[in-house]
Amino acid sequence: MDDLIIRVLGGNASPFEVERLKRWRGITGDNERHFQEVVRIWDLTAPEPAVSVSDPPPVEAVLESSVATSRRRFRGPRGSLGRWGLLAASLAAVAVGIRVVGYVAPEPYATYQAPDRGSLTVTLADGSFVRLAPGSHLYEFDTEDRREVSLEGRGVFAISRDETRPF
Repeated sequence: MDDLIIRVLGGNASPFEVERLKRWRGITGDNERHFQEVVRIWDLTAPEPAVSVSDPPPVEAVLESSVATSRRRFRGPRGSLGRWGLLAASLAAVAVGIRVVGYVAPEPYATYQAPDRGSLTVTLADGSFVRLAPGSHLYEFDTEDRREVSLEGRGVFAISRDETRPF
């Protein structure tokens, strides 16, 4: 039902869907409370309208341009060796970097799981909250310079503003 509510709030629902939501809201008080909660989250997290600078170029033009550029750049056996050498050097640098730095994925600070047949509303450590769809998992990580979560499934977020720590 959350998907339908979001479509109606975003102005992307058909008249039939708007009427369906109206009838659903009137069935029980729980339905109306759920709708009002989603509206509150929507108001806090309403997306800003997308601004299109210009239309993207046609795919064919991009492909033709990249093929023509690669043909001009790497002619003859020397160019081919240079290309393979650059690839080998890049792979070696990545391998050395991984070995030296030893990347280890951080452990989550907190883990949340919505029940298979119900949603779950979670308040994060920074005051933000998330409404998880049924069966969804949310992992919250503790970092100093940013706020980070990982979501498996679906959720509606209401993020508290903190200019010093992006979400």
